[in-house]
Amino acid sequence: MNYDYEATPHINPGILKWKLNQDHMNLLWNYIKKPTTNGAWVFDNNNKVIERTPYQEWALDDSSKVFQTEILSPAIKHYVDIWGYPMTVRNSHHPVPIMNRIWCRISGKGEYQPLHSHQSIWTFIIWMNIPFEHEEEESGDAVELYPQAGNVAINYIDSIGRLQEQPFRLGKKDEGTIILFPGDLKHVVYPHYTTDEYRISIAGDIVIDSLNCGEQMPVYRKNDYEFCNFREE
Repeated sequence: MNYDYEATPHINPGILKWKLNQDHMNLLWNYIKKPTTNGAWVFDNNNKVIERTPYQEWALDDSSKVFQTEILSPAIKHYVDIWGYPMTVRNSHHPVPIMNRIWCRISGKGEYQPLHSHQSIWTFIIWMNIPFEHEEEESGDAVELYPQAGNVAINYIDSIGRLQEQPFRLGKKDEGTIILFPGDLKHVVYPHYTTDEYRISIAGDIVIDSLNCGEQMPVYRKNDYEFCNFREE
């Protein structure tokens, strides 16, 4: 499956962004609608919420590995080709990324996620349903009362040490969009106010598989040994 990836040129390591096709969106909606141990939200045929439970967030199951193999793995390879791993690799063998967890979050009017980071190598966010337009969220008195309403923003340090923010001003056109970025980058989800409809998103974390590894990393040449604190016996 070939996707057109968009990379941020001003952040290093940065953010990869692309749009999912309809087959993959259908797959994810099926994940969201499966019953959980805490019950499940009820959706209509247009994927709109018609009944809610007390839980805003619940785990999803990618037991078929379709999401990981068809969506995540190619994107991670593309990410590494551009920026490398967003960490210092000190392994004897190439690290193998694996999805650690994936979950759905449904947010109502005024509900938000504060500034936070994840215990992961990469984090991803997929916007499944955006019930508002950022132009409306930012219009009139709203821009003064609720600055950045409806936005998702990622914080980063620029090349001269300034704290900067990469905002995503969301609207219906962003449904099906996924972003992949280093889990250490702090990010925030601002609340929306112009509709009572729910914003639906999926998020997840990618880590290094502790029980698996790739090929051996490059080793020293014999001529390099004199620069090391060991000698070949």
